[in-house]
Amino acid sequence: MADRKKPSGAQYRKRKAEQAKEQAKQEGSFLKYFHTQKANEEQECDRTLLEAATGEAECCAPSTSHSEVSQIGNVSGTHTEEKEDVNISETSSEKSSKEDIIPALDYSDPAKWPYSCNDDLRQLIIQHGPQQVVSHDFPKDSKNRRFSSIHYNRRLANGEEVCRQWLIYSTSKDVVFCFCCKLFSKRTFASSLQETGSKDWKNIGAILSSHERNTDHYENYQAWRELELRLSKDKTIDVINQQKIRQEEQYWQQVLQRLIALVRVLAMQNLAFRGTNDKLYSAGNGNFLKFVEYLALFDPIMNEHLRRVKDQETMVHYLGKDIQNELIQLLAGAIKQQIITCANAAKYYSIILDCTPDVSHIEQMTMIVRFVDVSKPSDDESESITIKEHFLGFIPLQETTGAFIAETLLGQLEEIGLPIENLRGQGYDNGSNMKGKQNGAQKRILDLNPRAFFVPCNAHSLNLVVNDAARCCLEATTFFGLVQQIYNYFSSSTKRWQVLISHISDLGITVKPLSETRWESRIDALKPLRYHLGNIYDALIQIYDDTSLIGPSGNTSRIEAKGLADAISKFKFVVSLVTWYNILFEVNLTSKLLQNKEADLNSATRQLEVTKNYLISCRCDEGFQQVLIDATEIAKEIQILPNFETEDQVRNRTKKRQFEYESREEAPQDPKQKFKIAFYYAVLDVAIQSIEERFQQLKQYSSLFGFLYDIYRIKKQSTEDLLKNCKNLEKSLMHNGNKDIDAEDLRCELEAIARRLPKSMPPQEVLLYILQNKLLDNVPNVSVALRILLTLPVSVASGERSFSKLKLIKTYIRSTMLEKRLVGLATISIEHAQASALDLVEMVKKFAQDKARKVKF
Repeated sequence: MADRKKPSGAQYRKRKAEQAKEQAKQEGSFLKYFHTQKANEEQECDRTLLEAATGEAECCAPSTSHSEVSQIGNVSGTHTEEKEDVNISETSSEKSSKEDIIPALDYSDPAKWPYSCNDDLRQLIIQHGPQQVVSHDFPKDSKNRRFSSIHYNRRLANGEEVCRQWLIYSTSKDVVFCFCCKLFSKRTFASSLQETGSKDWKNIGAILSSHERNTDHYENYQAWRELELRLSKDKTIDVINQQKIRQEEQYWQQVLQRLIALVRVLAMQNLAFRGTNDKLYSAGNGNFLKFVEYLALFDPIMNEHLRRVKDQETMVHYLGKDIQNELIQLLAGAIKQQIITCANAAKYYSIILDCTPDVSHIEQMTMIVRFVDVSKPSDDESESITIKEHFLGFIPLQETTGAFIAETLLGQLEEIGLPIENLRGQGYDNGSNMKGKQNGAQKRILDLNPRAFFVPCNAHSLNLVVNDAARCCLEATTFFGLVQQIYNYFSSSTKRWQVLISHISDLGITVKPLSETRWESRIDALKPLRYHLGNIYDALIQIYDDTSLIGPSGNTSRIEAKGLADAISKFKFVVSLVTWYNILFEVNLTSKLLQNKEADLNSATRQLEVTKNYLISCRCDEGFQQVLIDATEIAKEIQILPNFETEDQVRNRTKKRQFEYESREEAPQDPKQKFKIAFYYAVLDVAIQSIEERFQQLKQYSSLFGFLYDIYRIKKQSTEDLLKNCKNLEKSLMHNGNKDIDAEDLRCELEAIARRLPKSMPPQEVLLYILQNKLLDNVPNVSVALRILLTLPVSVASGERSFSKLKLIKTYIRSTMLEKRLVGLATISIEHAQASALDLVEMVKKFAQDKARKVKF
């Protein structure tokens, strides 16, 4: 066996160095077939180098194809028709998108190209092609030599000339380059034509002849021509990949648009999303998945999506509970952002708060923002002034004290970006923790911002007026107790209810219960008795005469019917019924007007004054006599005598007189006179007095802003009085040296605008007149004063309406719902107008930005 010579250590190290060199050449070559994050970073680096070379520092946005598809999942499209449409549209826009990437590149000067070219840059340069400089005064070097355009041609052995299209000249560096080698060279051989350029004009002929015979030059030239051909026919690998990626983008955008629209519909209709399980095509999987299955029956996009989910071709399906919450928050966040933007644009705003416990026994505080929206019209619309009240969310309260409520409110205002300095109104109910003068929430807010005027809810106050009157005497309390007993008697038995329906079925009404919170419950409960007392009486008598009712329960039912029939057949009850119906009808009408979000202090004051005057007009003998006339007609219907029943005489206790000159107090013995004093006058006196006390603060604000209610009549007012009112208003709207208006300027502007108004107008119409006639710049103080006046809340009816949605969304079946989901669903449901106007395409883009996902290729 022949001896083998073992290599020396130097040979080993030399061989190892050669192997490492070869591996370095191949490093990363396989990754060029994939679009990875590293490749994108390299492209960004190349762009940075390019911008530095050209002197431009512009920020270039990359194509969105890779980023968007990585955010919405990996499923290839299968609809051929959609593929063809995408191919046509995307191919036409491919060049323009790449041009946007590198807008400042000088394609005619190769010396300004980056040292290393990426795929996008190489394709752009090849699309422009090599640009040879011919008509140019080539400069001479130190040896009085220069480049000549004759070198663009190569002379063959037979004397013919062939154009060297690959040879290009740089005017900035006075050198020549090889076009194809500069773009495609892997730097495997040293040539000045591919890196720094050559300006050896003495030996340029030999250099060019040697370069064009090099094997690497042949390969680079072939790569150039092949890529040029592919670009002309749009057959490059990158174009095909881009088309596939964009097809997937289109597919997922359509899927997400359908899912977001479905979430919006379910939330607007207050429907539950989830069931007992989250599996497709299974019983009890909830409304969301059932509607997805329904869409799949008629929609090919959803049908294909569900097929892939069932066949486990994709694990990214966007049908789970977490995605539902994300889509709910996406829609609710967009709505809330629009509201906050409008509120900040209006500058001045008011806050309306109210509290109620939910089905989980959590105290929920609703937050409503009120502002004046001065919308900017489009070409086909006119100006408009609208008073907006928008829902901002439910806030769970751990405590219900005034300090905690005020602290929570301040934290929420800071979180959503509404400055406390622009708060001009507070609207709360009449709870002591809200309206307390020492520790109430309104007092703590006023300590921080005295311009945040507190206006108690006028509808609540009016409801409390009725409560005060209903409890002022024994007769009033007994009357409403009897009304509630009638409802309880009929509603506690289906058989009795059928008897009642048989007597009033043609009338379309039924008896209704009383409620302490529903402001219309009393008038709704009295209306059937006021106009159909005879039918209800006949129903009670029929039950009493029914001999089939036997046994203890039957006898008790008959006795109760007899007792109720006797109670409502008394003339005293009939007079009480007419009296309360007249009062409640007037109060209910005023309450409805106060609950309108367009109501302002002027209209509220006027309506309350009308109600007060009506009650005063009723407190007289003529008013009582009219009540007796109406009661007599009802008495004839149920066939009773229109006389007050004489009660059993009880000996009155004689009060001992301290002095002989004291007169004896004798109670009226006439039942009619006694009823008028003890019930009729007592109820009206308490109601009138309660209106005077509970609306005292409203009168103060009305006197402060009163001169703005009718600006048209200001021209009849003296200048001194007008200036006094303006100064009072300026003082009220001043805090820490900052003031909203200037008194002297306001006076001048009011006098000027009063001379130009065509007629007497309410504040909202005056503000609209100023806007339509482009007078906003001339009367800015009037505009500010009117906006603040209209911003002040009148009632918390919007908060009460939000509680209705709360009870529809968070039911006893959905009592474990998280607070964030509850607020999102309530926002979409309450602000359904804004939800319907949301652009689904924009929502998909926002979702893609917030929800980044990786894609497997």
